[in-house]
Amino acid sequence: MNKIDALKDESVIPLLKNRYKNCIVISAKTCQGIPALKQKIAEILEKRLLNIEISCSQENGKLIATLHENAHILNRTSDDRRLTFHLQIEDKFLSKLLKLHDDIQIKELVP
Repeated sequence: MNKIDALKDESVIPLLKNRYKNCIVISAKTCQGIPALKQKIAEILEKRLLNIEISCSQENGKLIATLHENAHILNRTSDDRRLTFHLQIEDKFLSKLLKLHDDIQIKELVP
């Protein structure tokens, strides 16, 4: 909830937080509450991201392009035949990848 700086009576803040359990009160003007908002966004995103390693053939250009467009690639290594990507990806997107590409190997990494 923005514009917290415009409140004349700050005693309503606990009422708002009680009524809207996941709300973060902020002021874009004064930056009050912005660190808490950033933290909440990071927590939500981390819950949706998987930390995995995907290995595929070097000829799978479509998958490689898809990973670059839809994942956060942390590291990439290769050998004679395969590429291995250490990446973060949304869990819902990973299931789509599995359906589209049959030559990939996936290993979930513990953060």
